[in-house]
Amino acid sequence: MNTKALRVLKAFLKNGEINRDNDIWNDFKDEEVRDEFEDLKTELDFSIIEVSGGRAYLVPNQDNELFSQDNFDFKKSIGSDARQNDIYLLNYLGIYLLYTFFHGEGGEPLNRDFITKMDFIHDFNEQCEKVQNDKLSSEENEKEYGINFTNLSNLWLSKLSGDEDDKNKKIDTKMGCLNRILAKFINEKLFTLVDEKIKPTIKLNDLMPHFLNKDRISDINNLMRGGKSDASN
Repeated sequence: MNTKALRVLKAFLKNGEINRDNDIWNDFKDEEVRDEFEDLKTELDFSIIEVSGGRAYLVPNQDNELFSQDNFDFKKSIGSDARQNDIYLLNYLGIYLLYTFFHGEGGEPLNRDFITKMDFIHDFNEQCEKVQNDKLSSEENEKEYGINFTNLSNLWLSKLSGDEDDKNKKIDTKMGCLNRILAKFINEKLFTLVDEKIKPTIKLNDLMPHFLNKDRISDINNLMRGGKSDASN
């Protein structure tokens, strides 16, 4: 591997992204470096997503065993005191937060600019109550996705509301759960929190269209609405 390609790889591994404001950008655009990265992508099982505006991201492929997170990594990032059911619940909470912002159809998946923490908890309460009231649909989703959404919804609704405080990370409160998943997403530069308003970052806006092709948007929309999806992606 030539020195330029090594520097570019190091920058990607350190930050997950580079942009044209970085000194390394010219190396990234070098033709020999691009050729070397074609081999690296195959050997290390990742993709490079380059977007307009001069930004590029290293993204592990779905089955990547080197860079992707497993349940152990997820538990470390949200707190070692979380029980297995809480881990599943926070995954569900995180997916619903992404869905809240990105369930637009067509080429524009982003459908809102921000949401307050209290409004999001209200919306997720309604989602869980809907799952409770539609047990048959939840059972169909369990067959499709291997997750018992009724149990997760019951767990969420059984939790106390909790203090409206960014420092509240109590796993037995709704606010504490939300603050934990938000801390993870903020650390990964996917969301920001300003004046109690949760907002997606430029990074998340850049990457979501690449993850949410038409089939996946339909799949996630059906999942969150309680319907059954036949999509294979």
